[in-house]
Amino acid sequence: MKDFFNQRQRYSLRKYSIGVCSVLLGIVLFSGQAVQADEVITGNDNVVKSVEAAESAISDTTISEVPTAIEKLPVEEVVTVQNETVSIQHDTSSETNTSRNSTSFASSEESYVAQVNKSQATSDLSEGLKSETITSETSRSSLRRGRVLATVETVESPTEILSSEAIPAEVPIRRSGRRGRNLSSLNTSESNNGTSINRSLPTVTIPPNNQNNTLATPDENITKSTKQTVVFEGAGEKTPATNIKDDYVFTGKKDLTTNAITWKTSSHTYGSVSVPVVTGYYADKAEAGFKTVTLDEPEVTDKVIYKPLGKIIQVDENFNVIPNSNSVTYENNPYNPREAVETAIPAAPAGYKIRELQPHAWGYNIVDKTIEPNDESDPDCISKDTPIVYVPLTSDVTKSTKQTVVFEGAGEKTPATNIKDDYVFTGKKDLTTNAITWKTSSHTYGSVPVPVVPGYYADKAEAGFKTVTLDEPEVTDKVIYKPLGKIIQVDENFNVIPNSNSVTYENNPYNPREAVETAIPAAPAGYKIRELQPHAWGYNIVDKTIEPNDESDPDCISKDTPIVYVPLTSDVTKSTKQTVVFEGAGEKTPATNIKDDYVFTGKKDLTTNAITWKTSSHTYGSVPVPVVTGYYADKAEAGQLEVTVATPNVEELVSYTPVGRIILVDEAGNQIVGTDVVPYNNASDPTKVESTTLPTLPAGYEIKYGQNILGFNSSNLQVLPPDATADTKIILVSKKESLSQGTSQTVTFVGAGEKTPATKVQNDFVFTGTKDMVSGVSTWDMSSHTYGSVSVPVVPGYIADKSQAGQLEVTVATPNVEELVSYTPVGRIILVDEAGNQIVGTDAVPYNNSLDPTKVESTTLPTLPAGYEIKSGQNIPSFNSSNLQVLPSDATADTKIILVSKKESLNQGTSQTVTFIGAGENTPTTKVQNDFVFTGTKDMVSGVSTWDVSSHRYGSVPVPVVPGYIADKSQAGQLEVTVATPNVEELVSYTPVGRIILVDEAGNQIVGTDVVPYTNALDPTKVMSTTLPTLPAGYEIKSGQNISGFNSSNLQVLPPDATTDTKIILVSKKETLSQGTSQTVTFIGAGEKTPATKVQNDFVFTGTKDMVSGVSTWDMSSHRYGSVSVPVVTGYIANVGHAGSLQVTPEAPNAEELVTYKPLGKIIAVDTDGKEIQGVPTIQYQNDPENPTKAGKTLSPLISGYDTDVLNITPSKPEEDTPVVYRKAIQEATITYIDQTTGTSLESDRVTGKSGEIIEYTTADKIAFYESRGYKLLTDELPKQAHYDTDTSVVQAWRVTLKHRTEIVGSRNPHDGDVINSDDPLSPKYPSKYHWQKDVAATVHYVVSDGNAKAPSDKVQVAQWTRTITYDMVTGQELSSTVWKANKATYDAVVTEVLEGYYADKASVSTKKVIQENLEETVIYKPLGSLLLKSKDLNFPEVSSVKYPNNLTDPTKSGLPVVPDIPGYKPYLQDPKYPSKFGKAIQPGSTIIPENSGEDTLIYYIAINQDKPKSPLNQTSKPSKSQQPEHPSIEKKPEVSSQPEEVKQVNEASKIVAKTASQVATIKVALYKKQVVLPQTGEETEQTVEVAGFSALIVALGLGIQGYRRKKED
Repeated sequence: MKDFFNQRQRYSLRKYSIGVCSVLLGIVLFSGQAVQADEVITGNDNVVKSVEAAESAISDTTISEVPTAIEKLPVEEVVTVQNETVSIQHDTSSETNTSRNSTSFASSEESYVAQVNKSQATSDLSEGLKSETITSETSRSSLRRGRVLATVETVESPTEILSSEAIPAEVPIRRSGRRGRNLSSLNTSESNNGTSINRSLPTVTIPPNNQNNTLATPDENITKSTKQTVVFEGAGEKTPATNIKDDYVFTGKKDLTTNAITWKTSSHTYGSVSVPVVTGYYADKAEAGFKTVTLDEPEVTDKVIYKPLGKIIQVDENFNVIPNSNSVTYENNPYNPREAVETAIPAAPAGYKIRELQPHAWGYNIVDKTIEPNDESDPDCISKDTPIVYVPLTSDVTKSTKQTVVFEGAGEKTPATNIKDDYVFTGKKDLTTNAITWKTSSHTYGSVPVPVVPGYYADKAEAGFKTVTLDEPEVTDKVIYKPLGKIIQVDENFNVIPNSNSVTYENNPYNPREAVETAIPAAPAGYKIRELQPHAWGYNIVDKTIEPNDESDPDCISKDTPIVYVPLTSDVTKSTKQTVVFEGAGEKTPATNIKDDYVFTGKKDLTTNAITWKTSSHTYGSVPVPVVTGYYADKAEAGQLEVTVATPNVEELVSYTPVGRIILVDEAGNQIVGTDVVPYNNASDPTKVESTTLPTLPAGYEIKYGQNILGFNSSNLQVLPPDATADTKIILVSKKESLSQGTSQTVTFVGAGEKTPATKVQNDFVFTGTKDMVSGVSTWDMSSHTYGSVSVPVVPGYIADKSQAGQLEVTVATPNVEELVSYTPVGRIILVDEAGNQIVGTDAVPYNNSLDPTKVESTTLPTLPAGYEIKSGQNIPSFNSSNLQVLPSDATADTKIILVSKKESLNQGTSQTVTFIGAGENTPTTKVQNDFVFTGTKDMVSGVSTWDVSSHRYGSVPVPVVPGYIADKSQAGQLEVTVATPNVEELVSYTPVGRIILVDEAGNQIVGTDVVPYTNALDPTKVMSTTLPTLPAGYEIKSGQNISGFNSSNLQVLPPDATTDTKIILVSKKETLSQGTSQTVTFIGAGEKTPATKVQNDFVFTGTKDMVSGVSTWDMSSHRYGSVSVPVVTGYIANVGHAGSLQVTPEAPNAEELVTYKPLGKIIAVDTDGKEIQGVPTIQYQNDPENPTKAGKTLSPLISGYDTDVLNITPSKPEEDTPVVYRKAIQEATITYIDQTTGTSLESDRVTGKSGEIIEYTTADKIAFYESRGYKLLTDELPKQAHYDTDTSVVQAWRVTLKHRTEIVGSRNPHDGDVINSDDPLSPKYPSKYHWQKDVAATVHYVVSDGNAKAPSDKVQVAQWTRTITYDMVTGQELSSTVWKANKATYDAVVTEVLEGYYADKASVSTKKVIQENLEETVIYKPLGSLLLKSKDLNFPEVSSVKYPNNLTDPTKSGLPVVPDIPGYKPYLQDPKYPSKFGKAIQPGSTIIPENSGEDTLIYYIAINQDKPKSPLNQTSKPSKSQQPEHPSIEKKPEVSSQPEEVKQVNEASKIVAKTASQVATIKVALYKKQVVLPQTGEETEQTVEVAGFSALIVALGLGIQGYRRKKED
């Protein structure tokens, strides 16, 4: 199969066609009889006979007889073209020049032949000549019997004529037994070697006016050379040389007048080039060349790429290349450069052998040890290397192991060391690299039971079970023993009782890690065991034993357990009583409440008579204080009093007080006659009242607005008084009456006839006011109101005079108003003729209304009448021609549209029809194209039609591929249609393809085989590679035969001639033998667990069988399969440990072996009497995981309520049962007290007993104990009748869950450092009151700096911060608290008082935020300054100073002192720059603004009249109202400066009044007494302090301005 040739046929099978073509052309062109172009030549007997004679002569003539036959044919014919007759003589003697090279036939033609187009095609030459019509459009003549095919192309007028000049004298002809054979036309045909035959013969033009029918001579011959180059690359030095073909030349004619060139052909396809096979390389194609040259591309190139073939590489199992190994390149296929052939794998390197399976290797042949690297889906697969795995040769190796268990810590009782060394590692050693591969990498030895040593416990119950590895073949395990703890007898202070007995815990005989429950020794003399031992782990209060084991602490059993013993005692008691007495509610006073249900209990030591009380105090429960209607109590809850052993009886008093009332009064404060007094409603809290509803108000009254009623809620007319005992007075006043006046706005619509909208009325506004019930005067809330706007409706066909109405104003006097809206008809659109008259039958369309009722919108024209259109160019106001709408500028004016007549459109349908024939039932259906229509217009008046285009050319029509046939063309269509000839047609003919026939060496078709026709190509004129039919059994293709177009690699044929059959010669073949083998290991006896049969069938004997002699030859005579591991099946043992290793031969290819399983025995549980314990499941032996023929160590079953000394069994006879003796076991239970709050265990009691017995234990005492310590019981899991279970593996456990009680402490539940749990001597205490309540104050202190006056009292404001705190009743810890809140946010501002003769350092203490600390601030008073009166005159009155007055509005400043008027003296100020000198003179009676209220001002007096008598200042008197003081100097002396009238009044009020000239009046300003003394009248006018302060401010401002001016003047 591998040595088929892939060579193309190098000689032509159709060379005979050249001679025949020349003969027939001569017959047609040189016939002596004329034929008209518009006639059918079926009547021309001479032509028909000439053709038939030529056929007959050729079919019966040998190649050597051709010239003679040609000479016998008629040589003259006349062809008429376009009604012109041309007579052509042909000289047969010129046929002596022949060309034997068929490939150059078309290019060597120098003659001209008349070119005609065919109108029809037939399958027979004679029938074609009889029925064919010659036209000026197209003509094609076919000689169908396997001889000649002449092809002509369409030519335009003037006619083109073709003639043949030379016919070969000797032409090789091959006869065909098939008639009607259709060859390719000369335009597309090619020779057998691929060279293109002439596609278009040279032409010559005969002008239309050539009356003599002579031929026109071409002006100039021209040529163009061509070349095909095939380049090879990629094979290095082995790369084949470039192949060049340049034997084809384009020829043509050049018109010397026009310089136009007419080429004989436009393209040429060169033949193919076989690609050489290059050793070590493969090509990307098997054939090259076959390229087409054209006039535009005369030189073409094809490239062949070579790539190196892959190799077979020798690698190890890690795919690393083996050193010094041999790599072999794939062998080339000598017949196909694109392929390799099956290549032998090289021999194994030294020390290695090939691995049988190579799953990764593509094309691996396990029998022949070869690689076939080709892959049809991946042509480049043969470039990839194939690694072949080799494995090294090995030898067996071993390694010993050991497990050692060492015991220590038990002194002389320590057990001896245990050693196991019965396992050996086995492996394979690589003899090349010395590397060892072990069968297993680790092994785990069995466990070693740890012995029980009395008085000691071990740190593990089992030892051993250690894993040995190749790196650590010897391992050690260590068992540590420690001494067991003891039970020690102690007193309540945990001191060891003298002469007491200590007992070591007893060993658990079945578990070396544990002790068993150990009895507590008897009490020492004079003592008894204390029932509760909360500290003792594992204490059994019933059996008085200790179970010291603790799973969470294995070393717990090494710790001693102290057991507390107490002395013998007797019981004592003391009664208590709590009394709560109520008073103050008269007959309603509740009865006294007494509680006496608590008794102190204790123990009396009978030896010392000392009494120990169980509790030292007890707090009785609270007593709710009853609510008494009309009274409130001084507390909400009583009781909760503490009794002690010393004070067993306690008492508490609860007092009631009457509640306040709600009283309705008039503005004078008198109760309104006829109203009831309502007492406050009691609240559920007896210390409070709740909101109380006012009594019904009398008719005509209402509550006075603006009065401050404490606790009054105006929304529900209720009072919640801040003081429950104070009455609440509600002031009532007379009420007012409400007034209202309805209004309306009316909008009326007119002018739209029946469409006129209805009148719209709005009346939703009402004027409101009040009427005084006494005076009758009405007061309205508003004087006027404007109604909303009213939308004017759109009325079709009308427009309104406004778009909005309404918005009218109404008043109380004119509550109803009206408005009128008018409508007018809209204009219309009217269609008119050019005379302006409305066209008959058309409607006038009114304008469309807009959304705005005062406007219209674009209106569409009415439908135009038939045959009319709008006249262009007319001026139509607001007309939109794009949408035929009018938007008029005047909504009431008509719009006239002028119409004129219109034009009509024309169209003419066309079609192109392509008809197919010759393929029988498979002939494709006719294809019609009719998608083009000629269009034009027709004037409706003149009737003249005008077409848009005169002609149209349709598109091409693909010719379908018909299986079994080839067509005469690949494309049809592209025909032209006109208005006159709108429908055109074309014909496509099909011919049957050749076949592939399987024949024997005699050429006869092999019986039973199918004849396969060639497979059609995508080009309907060609076929493609066709796969051979299935070869019959026992046959193969004969090697060495030359099959044209045959490809041996894929068994396909690509024929050079699509209509010629291909015969394939088959011969008989050899048969390859193979015999499959198997080794079967069958397992039985394990039921459903029986392992599946294990079959190995991966070895096949191979050989060959001669199909003639029948002799078979095998490659190997026998084969031994590998061993099969026998699986370990749970519950069963096998009769063998390994199976397999059986031998097979070609004669006995299948070997079998049987493995039998038997059930493992069981452990039978029996009691001490040897009877089987009922209800206990039997335990089957465990398998030995490494040996299917043995049983492994099996643990004895755990039986509830039983123990056994036999912990496990390793049976010597695995198929037999083993009895194991069990005895009843002791059960345990624990009761653990859990603190849920902390998540910890408070204590745990351990009890023991026998399975099924009642557990003698109660939780009540301990629950009571914990409740007295602040705990609250959540759950008690211990049932009332709890029993021990039968499961010794699990300790029964119950939990008693408690949580910490909490209490909220605050003002409602006050505590101040008292004990939380009275029954607990170590009870935590509540925090002090300061933790939840803070009393703070803001204090303003007043200090007089000189101590000569009494300072005002301190101003103190108090506040209180409170919060609530949640405390843990067990620990006393604070758990949470609320945010501190104050009863007020800020302290009020404090105004500083005016202290006569002093000024303060601050006018007030501002408001301050209340904080959690006391605030203090001090106001300091300092003495006011004085006017120091100085004079050098010895007669100056005895006066030294005048004190500044107080500023009654600002205590931080002085008032305005008045300069005294001392007669005979003029005052001067001190010079500020020179204090020893006088400054400016000042006016007596004027005021001075001191710069510093505490500093003195010096006034110098200069005598102006030395005769004035000296008079002391203290001789003054207060003038009476009727007495006017004498002030002779007031009117005489001018003022220092002009002053405002207000300042003058103050100054006048401040003047000194002197009784006589010798007496100087002292200043007596009585502003603080709210009086102003008018010195000129002596009258007192009452003024407010505010006026004086304001006047002082004005004076200060005036003096400041005056002083500034004086300073500027100085």
